[in-house]
Amino acid sequence: MSEHVAYEFARLMMPMYIKVPPTSEKAWLEECVLESALVHVRNLSDFLTDERPQNPKHQDDVVADDYFDHHWANRPNYIFGNDTAGHRRFMGEINKRMAHVTLQRIGTRPFEWRALSRELRLIRESFESFLSDLKNSHPKRRKRFDAKLGISLPGYTPPM
Repeated sequence: MSEHVAYEFARLMMPMYIKVPPTSEKAWLEECVLESALVHVRNLSDFLTDERPQNPKHQDDVVADDYFDHHWANRPNYIFGNDTAGHRRFMGEINKRMAHVTLQRIGTRPFEWRALSRELRLIRESFESFLSDLKNSHPKRRKRFDAKLGISLPGYTPPM
């Protein structure tokens, strides 16, 4: 499963590693790369913040807690915003904008995809915290992640 989680992280980091060539479509291409990465924001946010699923419908969902004996002691309750409510609002807006044609868009401020790219560092920090904690409790599991990240994201150096 580590290869799938590493894939999500690598795709999330694409806007930081892909240099869009200067063309007349540069802004549009950058937005496409970022929008693609936001699909993975959703997946990694759930992976990092969710507890083990209780709903039978989601029993096969994998979360960070699954990599630790009992649970991830430092699992964040939220990544975006100042609290869980802010995180839910942020994720709700991403979900609505990316996966739904919705009335919510009418009369609201334009959605600024570019501004969201700054938020990628928050999820990166949370993922790297997960990797650091995993190294302390399960070094072999951490090594599998490091190997998969090296393949999925050339040039990325995982935290020590």
